[in-house]
Amino acid sequence: MEVQNAFRGCLIGGGLGDALGYPVEFLSLSEIKRKYGEAGLRELASDDVGGKALISDDTQMSLFTASGLLLAKHRMESREFGSWIESGIYPSYKRWVCVQSGFEVVDALAALPYESDGTLPNILAVRELYASREPGRACFHNLFRG
Repeated sequence: MEVQNAFRGCLIGGGLGDALGYPVEFLSLSEIKRKYGEAGLRELASDDVGGKALISDDTQMSLFTASGLLLAKHRMESREFGSWIESGIYPSYKRWVCVQSGFEVVDALAALPYESDGTLPNILAVRELYASREPGRACFHNLFRG
């Protein structure tokens, strides 16, 4: 259980750090001071709808990576074969690309409702992850060419 808590803490800490830096990610120091004052950004920026902290595509991909690892572990234990990439991470990244693009998750591996048995969290139920954060084109291209 300690490993799970440490893993969860890393994801939360990374997400919080990302949320603090996301609003100023591409601003110069002078732009940050002009927008947020001499001390800079001092609190989390939130979205206009739910008041939740804004995160970048980096945190989204971290969460989908974690989801893919859980999926792969679940699939490999239940079938006693598979690989981390093909059984979980790649399908999870395809899910991420779909929610970022507004595409429906239709790929057979990516759309598999593996969470329905209650053993894994359903990352697709977290609507905040559908907020497009303008991920790189290379990422999209490489995920859909294979």
